[in-house]
Amino acid sequence: MKNNYLKHRGIQDFNGLTKEVDRSVLLYNNDKPHAGLKRKTPRRAEKESLALHDQTKPTMIESLNAKPQSEGASAPTD
Repeated sequence: MKNNYLKHRGIQDFNGLTKEVDRSVLLYNNDKPHAGLKRKTPRRAEKESLALHDQTKPTMIESLNAKPQSEGASAPTD
């Protein structure tokens, strides 16, 4: 971050540094595509990953007419 973003700024004090670090992090995560993320921004890659996870998350449906299935269960054998 120092060499890619902050080195070229005219930072004079701690407040200026804080603002530039915040700005750099925002740019890095939202505007800069990354080769390791197939040219996506980290924000977009995370959003797509979370959406995919939500689509593939198993859901349990409870049936009011279901019978208990504990009968007939056997203990593991060696």
